[in-house]
Amino acid sequence: MDLKSLKRDVLCNFDWLVTKIQATRLRDVMDDFRLATSVFPDDEDIRNVKETLQLSEEGIKLSPYQLPGQLLGRLSKETCNLLDVAAIGNVPSCLLPSHVCLTKPGGPLVHTMSGQLDKISSLKISENGKYAITASYDNSIKIWLLTDGIMLRSIDDVGTTIDDVQLFDNERYIAAAHADATNIYRFKNGELVQTIEKTSSQDRSRPMNIFSVGPRLFIVGFGYVKMVDVSEGFEPHVLTGEVPDELGNAPTVYTETLYAVADDFVAFKDPTHKSFTIADTARRLALVRRPRIFQADEEEGIRLLTSMYNGNILFATKPNDRLMIYDIRNDKLVQNVFLENVNTEPQFYSRICTSRVGPYLIAVSSFKTVLWNMETGEHTQVFPEFKVRSVATTNGKQLVSCCYDDHNIRVWDTTRQEASKTTEADGKLGEDGEVFRQLLPLQKTTTCNHFTTISQREGKGVVFSLWKLHNGRAKRHYSVQNIPFNEDGKNLLHCLDDRRGFSRIENGEEKTLCIVNLETWETVHKCGEGNMSQYMDCHVVNSGKEILAGSTFQQNAMLLSTEDGHVVTTLTPQANENCYLIRTDDQGNIAVLHFHSSGLQVWNIAERKVIFGIKSTNGKTTDIEFELSCDGSLLILMSACSINVEGQCTELERNSVLNITENGSLRCTLPVDEMFKCFLGDGQRLVTAKESVWTSRSSQSGEQLRSWRMPQKLMDGEVVDSRLDGNVLVCSEERVKKTVGILDADLGKMVASYTFDGRIRKCCLLCSGRVIAAIVDGELVTLRLVGSEVLPFTDTEDLDGKRAMTA
Repeated sequence: MDLKSLKRDVLCNFDWLVTKIQATRLRDVMDDFRLATSVFPDDEDIRNVKETLQLSEEGIKLSPYQLPGQLLGRLSKETCNLLDVAAIGNVPSCLLPSHVCLTKPGGPLVHTMSGQLDKISSLKISENGKYAITASYDNSIKIWLLTDGIMLRSIDDVGTTIDDVQLFDNERYIAAAHADATNIYRFKNGELVQTIEKTSSQDRSRPMNIFSVGPRLFIVGFGYVKMVDVSEGFEPHVLTGEVPDELGNAPTVYTETLYAVADDFVAFKDPTHKSFTIADTARRLALVRRPRIFQADEEEGIRLLTSMYNGNILFATKPNDRLMIYDIRNDKLVQNVFLENVNTEPQFYSRICTSRVGPYLIAVSSFKTVLWNMETGEHTQVFPEFKVRSVATTNGKQLVSCCYDDHNIRVWDTTRQEASKTTEADGKLGEDGEVFRQLLPLQKTTTCNHFTTISQREGKGVVFSLWKLHNGRAKRHYSVQNIPFNEDGKNLLHCLDDRRGFSRIENGEEKTLCIVNLETWETVHKCGEGNMSQYMDCHVVNSGKEILAGSTFQQNAMLLSTEDGHVVTTLTPQANENCYLIRTDDQGNIAVLHFHSSGLQVWNIAERKVIFGIKSTNGKTTDIEFELSCDGSLLILMSACSINVEGQCTELERNSVLNITENGSLRCTLPVDEMFKCFLGDGQRLVTAKESVWTSRSSQSGEQLRSWRMPQKLMDGEVVDSRLDGNVLVCSEERVKKTVGILDADLGKMVASYTFDGRIRKCCLLCSGRVIAAIVDGELVTLRLVGSEVLPFTDTEDLDGKRAMTA
C-alpha cells in the first residue's frame, strides 16, 4: 500500500481507528503505527497521530469513544481530514472539548502509560534505559518497555505494600521489599525464586531498604544487614557483626535518603547526619572510612545523598538546602561551576536523582523539577505541569516519572522542544495567560446555560466573567477586571441572577458582605449591621428572597434580605455553641446546621423553626455524615445516630433515610455495606456503591431498581451533580481527579467520559446535562456531549429538562 492510501484508508482514518481499537487493543493499533514509522520515518501525519494515541492511552483504555475528544484535544492542525470527522462525534456518544486543551504531540512528553491501579511507591530504570519497573499500593509490580511505551508484564498479588523495588544482575532479577519480607523474582517471567523473611526481632512496621551492586543484593533492616549474591545462589548471608555498628543498628529510612552506590562502594548517611560510612560491597560491606563532613556543633547536616556517574557522592544538606559533592577516591569535598550555580538560590529538594551515564542531575522541589548538567552548570526546567513523585534517568536525555495526581508512568525526551501553547486565536477560552480559579453555575437548575468564573490576568487583577452557552459552545458575555477580591476568588458566594451577586468585598482592611452589580461590581447594598465579614457560610434561601449567613465565630445565624441587604431576622440555634457548617436544599426551604457538640439541627427556614435534631451515638458529632436531597424532602445519615423530635429520642442505624416533611420519620434503611453516592433529581431515587458495583434504589423503600459495574477509573468517583433525574456528573476520586463522566442512572451505563492530563479543580453540569464546564490546572474548558445517540443542540439551548440521550 502506498503512503497516501495508508494514511487515507487506515492510519489517519477515524472510522478505521475507532473500529480497530474497539475490536482489538490499543496496543495492537500502536504496533501498526510502529511498523509504519519504521517504513515512513519522516511522515509528520503518521508521527503526530501515533504520538497522540501514546499520550491518550489512559482515556482510550477507559473508553474507545474518548478517541474523538482526545484527537481534538491534542491536534491543533488538520491531519488527513481526521479532525473534521472527529468533530462530528461519529460514535454513539462522546465528549468533545472546546479547544486544544491537552498535551500536544511533538513535545518532550513522548509516552503516557497506564496500568497501575493505585499510587506508585517505587520507580526504577534499567542501566540500558530500555526498561522501567514500578511498584504500587495495588500490590503489584509492573515492567515497562520504554522504547515502545507498553507494559510488558505484571507481577500481581505480591503481598502488602512494597517499599522499594530494584533491578539487579544485569536485569535478570527483580527485588521487592515490603513489610514482611524481600522477594526476588525472575525478570523474564515474574517467577518468584526466593523469599527473604524479616528476622523475628525485626519491627514489621519499619520499611526495609534494598540496593544492589552487580549480582549482589543488600537488604538493610533495623538491627541487621543481609546480602544475597545470586552468582553463588539465593541463600542470604546475615552481615551483622561484619559491618560497622551504625549500618546494622541504625533505624531504616527510605532508600533515597539512606545510601549512595558508587562502583563497589556504598556510602551510608550516619544517624548523626554529620558524616558518611563508606563500605566495600565486594567485601561484605567492610568498613573503608568514615569521612566527617560537618562537626558535631555545626547546625548543618546531611539530608539526601546519591551517587554520581564518576563515582563521587552528591548530597543535600539541611537546614541550608545546599548541594555538595564528596570525592570518594581522594577523600575530599570538591567545588565546581555547577555547585556555584545551583547554590545561588538554594531550595528544599524532596528528590535528587542522577543519571547512570553522563553528568546529569534531576532535582525535585515543591515548585519545580530541574535537570542540571553537573559539568557545565547549565540547567532547564522539566515537567512544568506535573508535581513529580519519583523520577529516574539513565543518560539525562530520556526521563521516566510518576506524579502525585495519577497512577501513570510518563516517558520524556529532554532533547525535544516544548510544543506551542494553545492561544485565544486557537479557540481557547479566556485570554492568553489567564488563570481561572472559581467556577459557578448561574442558577441551580438542570437547564442552566450560564456560568460565572473568577480568574486572574496579568495587569488586570482579579476578573469576574459571565459566560453563555450557544449550541453547547461557551462565549464570554461580559467581564469586569480588578474586582476587590483576593486571588483565590472565593469571595463570590452566590449569583442571585445574571445581574446581581452576593459577595464578600475587600477594601483595604475593611471586609463587608454586599449585594453587588455583577456588570460593574459596584455595591448595591451593604448587608447586615456592623462587622459581617465573619459570616462566610452563606446560602440563598426562601426561594431567593433571603440569604442565610452563618459564622464559626458567631452563635446566631442571620437572615438577610436579597432586596436591600437588611437583617430580616436572627436564627438562634438551640445549642450553646457556634455552627461550623450549613447545608441547604436548592430552593433554600430547608437548612441543616452542624455543630461540634450538639450534632445537627434541621430548620424550616420559612417558618423559622427547628424540625428535629440529630446526635451521634458514639459521642463524636463532628463524625456525622449526611446528605440533603435537592428538594429538601429527604435526609440520609451515613453514620449511626439518634433523632430528637419534640423531646422524643429514637436510635437510627447507619444509612437511614428520613422524611423531613414528616418530622424526620424513617423512610428506609439502606444496606450498611453500601456507600451512599447521591440522590437523583427530586429525591425519589438514590444511588449507592459497593466496590465497583453501583446501585439505584427507591428512596421510599430502599428497594433495588438497577445495578451496574462502574469503570475502574470512576468506581470510587465523586458525584458532582445529580439534579437532572437521570444524567449524573461523576468525577474521578480526589487523589487522581482527572476524569469526568456522564452517567445514565436509568440505564445504568456511562454515557461518555473524558480524561484530562491535568487535575480538575472545579466542574459543573449545564444545559440539560449535555455540557460540562471545568477548570483544569487553571484553564477553562467546556465539553459538549454529542454522538449518534444524543439529541442535537438547538439554537434556544432550552430542552425544558429533556434528557440528552435519545430513547
